[in-house]
Amino acid sequence: MNAGHNIDIELLPKTTREIVEVIGLPSTILMVEHYGGTELWVPEKIDRNHDLAKTIGLESAAKLCHHFSREKLLIDKCESAMNAIRNAEIVRRYQSGDTAKSLGKEFNLHERMIWYILSDTPKDSNQIHLF
Repeated sequence: MNAGHNIDIELLPKTTREIVEVIGLPSTILMVEHYGGTELWVPEKIDRNHDLAKTIGLESAAKLCHHFSREKLLIDKCESAMNAIRNAEIVRRYQSGDTAKSLGKEFNLHERMIWYILSDTPKDSNQIHLF
């Protein structure tokens, strides 16, 4: 997902918030998408061919190794936060012209769920209130 990642950090579990402090939110989201729900052994040193470096980039992987060297991290799925990111992306894309049907197919959601997500979005404050 390539949304702006404006999420409430409090939606994230403690360990994930610590990871965000070390490598930033965009790299953490990539980690969660790739490793969510698994344990990850963090090596002392890393090179560009390591799966972690390929997933989050060598610079972020090196920072993670420096901070969590030789630790086993449980990478949470972060479902609430990931859903918030997904929903924000759906709203953004719908407002940019994508249809609910195409968004449903892309995000593997029923079209009704897309409409539910869109209906849960605050409306434009410039809209006239009739009642």
